[in-house]
Amino acid sequence: MLHPLYDRLPDTVSVQGKPYPVVTDYREWLSFLEMLADETYTAEERVLCAMAWYRARPPCNIAEAYQALLRYASCADMPHTGRETGKSENTQLLSYTYDGAYIISDFLRFYQIDLTTDALHWYKFRLLLEALPDESAVKQRVAYRSINLAEIKDKSQRKRIRKIKDSLWIPTNKKLDAGQVGAVFG
Repeated sequence: MLHPLYDRLPDTVSVQGKPYPVVTDYREWLSFLEMLADETYTAEERVLCAMAWYRARPPCNIAEAYQALLRYASCADMPHTGRETGKSENTQLLSYTYDGAYIISDFLRFYQIDLTTDALHWYKFRLLLEALPDESAVKQRVAYRSINLAEIKDKSQRKRIRKIKDSLWIPTNKKLDAGQVGAVFG
């Protein structure tokens, strides 16, 4: 487990016990996550495209090389506090695309880091994103998206929260099956 206070942030991944240098800039890893979510890629194309995140020639074992990149992208070796800012069951809580302006704004407001110009290690970006205070725009957006409307008894309060949640909805490109469409309009 990586200790962020005294361990160096990783710039390699381990494949079959050997270190392989990878890109570390947060922009590159946001691009990596976007590529993974892009449904125009086949699974094989995703794996082959992912090899571009190695600084030099990727490892020969492509399957393990890909798994190592997935672990790096998720910062799996870093301790996390509380619930991850990402998905809650089937609901996406944070979108780097749709929340991007708020992430940029919060980093500038709370850390004086301009994400549009400053270089930042992927792990540091994730640490700082997770550590944003509750009053940050990003944390507020995630908090509203995570509210279960069924648990709100007061009708006017539920209506107010639904309106806020609808304004914060993250569009998806995924096609809905008949049951999901029925649930939306049911």
